[in-house]
Amino acid sequence: MTSGLKRPLNFLQVLYNVKISLKKIKPVKIHALKSGRNLKYRKTQNGADFILPELDDFEIIEILTGERK
Repeated sequence: MTSGLKRPLNFLQVLYNVKISLKKIKPVKIHALKSGRNLKYRKTQNGADFILPELDDFEIIEILTGERK
């Protein structure tokens, strides 16, 4: 018995307001590259939280920190 999924996928459900929590990362800027949005974030005791407003097929998130390596 299978889940009924077929390949290739021809429909992806769009997700809205996806909450993402970062642990041990202190960002200074968060940017969604595909959608071109700068994302607001909230600093927490252990890192930061932010909301990705819309996730269609994929997104690439750039997280800039003040640290240089």
